[in-house]
Amino acid sequence: MRSNLEVDTDSPEEVEEVLEPSLNNSKQVKHEVISVKNKVRIETETDTLGQLRGATDGAFRLTSLAKKIIEQ
Repeated sequence: MRSNLEVDTDSPEEVEEVLEPSLNNSKQVKHEVISVKNKVRIETETDTLGQLRGATDGAFRLTSLAKKIIEQ
């Protein structure tokens, strides 16, 4: 299962730099963080829907916090 999360930001490279070490990959969950223009995209891949929901929720919360701290 896959999900893509895109977040608009004024500092995509900084947000990506914060997110990459925090989003750990494992056998069950794989994250890829990509900064494009004024956006950060997080691609998540898992085996089950429950894992996808948890991983996407965690990535969204972490991205929101990083964006809020960096942009203030």
